[in-house]
Amino acid sequence: MRIFVVILCLLMSANTALGQITADKPNNLLPVEFCRGYVIVQVTLQSEAASLSAAERTLDFIYDTGAARSYVDPDSIRRVSGVTVKSGQRAIIRNASAGPVTFKKLPARVKEMDAFSGALGRRIDGILAYGAFKDVLLTIDYPNAEVSIASYAPLPKPDNRAVFSTRHTWRDRRPYLDVHFADDTRRMLIDSGAGTSFGLRNLGKYATTANPVVLRQSLRINRYEDIRGARLSDDARIGAFTFVEPIVEEYEKTELIGYDVLKHFSWTFDQKKRRVLIRKGNSQDITFDSVTNIGAKMRAVEGGIRIDEIIKNGAADRASLLAGDLISNINGEPVLTRGCKSLNDEMSTSSYTIVRNGTRFDIAIDALQVIE
Repeated sequence: MRIFVVILCLLMSANTALGQITADKPNNLLPVEFCRGYVIVQVTLQSEAASLSAAERTLDFIYDTGAARSYVDPDSIRRVSGVTVKSGQRAIIRNASAGPVTFKKLPARVKEMDAFSGALGRRIDGILAYGAFKDVLLTIDYPNAEVSIASYAPLPKPDNRAVFSTRHTWRDRRPYLDVHFADDTRRMLIDSGAGTSFGLRNLGKYATTANPVVLRQSLRINRYEDIRGARLSDDARIGAFTFVEPIVEEYEKTELIGYDVLKHFSWTFDQKKRRVLIRKGNSQDITFDSVTNIGAKMRAVEGGIRIDEIIKNGAADRASLLAGDLISNINGEPVLTRGCKSLNDEMSTSSYTIVRNGTRFDIAIDALQVIE
């Protein structure tokens, strides 16, 4: 029996039920890795092929609470099953497990994950939608770098201090929270797949300590998006939690809460009652460090990270880098296989290997502070 059943027609909607999910034991840890703010879940597939070990049948999925559907890479399908499919088709992953959780049926859209793999410096096989764990209580504990599940029992009713409603619309089952900014309250998506603090649609509405600046390009599911950021002049709040003059970013579409906020808390999601429990180890207000970068818009491509645009007067501009340059190595390590070192470690690195018109050279670049 093949692991994947390829669906050639659009027989399922984006919110198709995932089928039965069972938890063998309560309060168990999932096999995960925290990589540059992303939660990567190891999903192991059953196989009748004796030649494949458990490791060879394991796929690494980013668990994205902001994703309404799951995705899987076509090369990953071929690697574990021998089945060849094209991007854009539908597939069903049957009889897979993530530690104590068993997925009887997991539908996914087939999509190339090479850009995600390049950006993280390790292989990524797919993205798990928020609803992948809808039948259990799932806890993402960022401070302890753990993800655990418990047999389902409803969370207490929202008190807007520790337990919150995550309801948004009838059709959108993803989790949302109210965030208070000075005189403005925004209903924002809890997005474990976003490497930001708060993503707002229009920074011009808010008082900032300085004009917004371009920080980077952000990889979304279907595109790269230029991201501007600034530090707010006022604090933000979620319930009883205060965020002191947060550094926020501007997004074109959905407003969201990302990793730079999520990392301070443990989050328990009750998808059936559409609630979340937020816990923090201490009562201290949350502050945000200054932002440094090399001043270039970049994206992962074959062989490294391509510079699309140099930001004027940034570190890359001062080092005479050019649009079209390819960064193949950082601190001597190949970019595409550098692994899950922290972003802070990478930003403090000053040795880059550049490929320009077929010529390789090393250059020292010191990142500059762009937001105080």
